[in-house]
Amino acid sequence: GGLPQGRLAKLIAGSPLEATTATEPTGDLLLARRKSLNGAGEWTHTYGTAAQTSNSSDEIVNGGRMALQWFGKPGARGMIDRQGRNPPPLTSNGFLYVQGDNRIWGQDAFNGTILWNYEFPSELRRVNTPRDGSNMCADDSSLFVAMRDRAYRFDGRTGRLLRSFPVIAGGVANWGYIANDGDLLFGSSIKPGSEYTKFKGTPYWYDSTGTQDTAKICSDNLFAIDKRTGGKKWEYRGGKIINSSIAIGGGRVYFVESNSSKIQNEPTSRIASNSLWSSLRLVALNQKNGAKVWSKSITINNSIYPVVFFLTQAGDRLILSYTTTRYYVDAYSTLDGRKVWSKNHSWNRDHHGGHMYHPLIIGDAVLVEPFGYRLSNGSVVHRGLPQRGGCSTMSASKDTVHYINWDYDKGSMYFWDVATNRRRLMVGSRSSCWLSLISGNGMILSPTASSGCRCRYPIQTSIGFTRR
Repeated sequence: GGLPQGRLAKLIAGSPLEATTATEPTGDLLLARRKSLNGAGEWTHTYGTAAQTSNSSDEIVNGGRMALQWFGKPGARGMIDRQGRNPPPLTSNGFLYVQGDNRIWGQDAFNGTILWNYEFPSELRRVNTPRDGSNMCADDSSLFVAMRDRAYRFDGRTGRLLRSFPVIAGGVANWGYIANDGDLLFGSSIKPGSEYTKFKGTPYWYDSTGTQDTAKICSDNLFAIDKRTGGKKWEYRGGKIINSSIAIGGGRVYFVESNSSKIQNEPTSRIASNSLWSSLRLVALNQKNGAKVWSKSITINNSIYPVVFFLTQAGDRLILSYTTTRYYVDAYSTLDGRKVWSKNHSWNRDHHGGHMYHPLIIGDAVLVEPFGYRLSNGSVVHRGLPQRGGCSTMSASKDTVHYINWDYDKGSMYFWDVATNRRRLMVGSRSSCWLSLISGNGMILSPTASSGCRCRYPIQTSIGFTRR
């Protein structure tokens, strides 16, 4: 027999492993795990955080010092074609979650090991993320997945189904928006069949400026439930809530809703009518009880139905970023909804993603390519953002921006150290046509998402980079 649990625990306690190791008795064994890395970030929502910052806040990642840690599965088989702008992967507490075509993989983020995988009915699939949002979010131990009229909670390590939560709605509805923070799981209801699911063929690249690609998914309500008990905490009903504008942070839930009478009885939650952009209000709710903190009337340039429409919360600022024939960036105070500054600039192109980038928060700036604006006053702090090809939007850790610069022959990932303005090229692969290059756990992770791409780069594989 081996050593008793008590003696094993003492061996670890008296060694250099003590500071970085957590022990837990399990049967006759002593389970030893490495503690979370100091400064490690996480990517738990579509754009990193529930606040939609596109930043993991990972302090370990350093653009100039990242090196290959692992490569392997999942590969291109089982993935949705890259052009569908599919839900991004998520990572937290050493777990990596990757959504393919009606399937999900749970992996060890540090070495790529597949821990579990499930195939689901066709109702899992969601595409055109920029006009809706992902159907996944995570916390430090589990993955939440919205499918049909419910949300499901899976154990991160084993994939075991822990609980399911029915959508809160006044009638027949599907679960739309999904997020979590602390003890709360947030959701919304949408009309069945409103989700984007088609992805095969040129009509479903979701790259045009027409409403067949750009119609926004809008929810009929917004609610919070206790993710331990499933009990309803609160429900909000007002106008049509634009899913891509929901941002949670600082104890509040923010969103833009339309109170136009012309769209309230639409038979679908995929609203293509230009009436969506009239009678807009920016709303702040108390995260704990759903009470309205403030609501402000806002107007936007809606001469053309907006290609994308995003809201991001950072500190005391709400950043509303949208495009029509150029980029518009409006900053509002989280205190009272007052507009603080407003900017606009031309886009690089109206195809291959150049007209639909998601805003990114890094330091005291918001990047809306190709400019970076100071959060406090809108002054320009970055003019030299890379003029890059490719359809994907950028992501970031605390000090490093990760992005793809399309190269037909090579494929290319870039890690940009913002402080030094140095950019490091990693040749050989690329991400999806939206967002699949993320950071967290002290790593940069690039699960396979280029399925179907005809560029001549050599590698279609999942990759993990760690700091050396």
